[in-house]
Amino acid sequence: MSAEIDELLVSLKTLAEQQDWQALGQMDERVREVVSRACAEENRNVPELNAKIAQLQALYRQVIGQVEAGRSETAKDATQARRQLNAARSYLDNARK
Repeated sequence: MSAEIDELLVSLKTLAEQQDWQALGQMDERVREVVSRACAEENRNVPELNAKIAQLQALYRQVIGQVEAGRSETAKDATQARRQLNAARSYLDNARK
């Protein structure tokens, strides 16, 4: 099970680097299933599993940070575009007078 979690970590890191948010969202259910199965195993290595889960949590925090930064940047760009549009409209209105 540890190998499967390692594979997920690699895939998630790659998708995060590519900023493929849709694919990351689709992998979320798989991550939950794999972690649930790993936690349910009788012969699990608890310290190793805890370490893997901590890595997944850190990666999720990183992805959330990237998404929030992207959202903030998009909002900033939209605000700037709206201001430029309003300035252009004002200019055109004044030029017609």
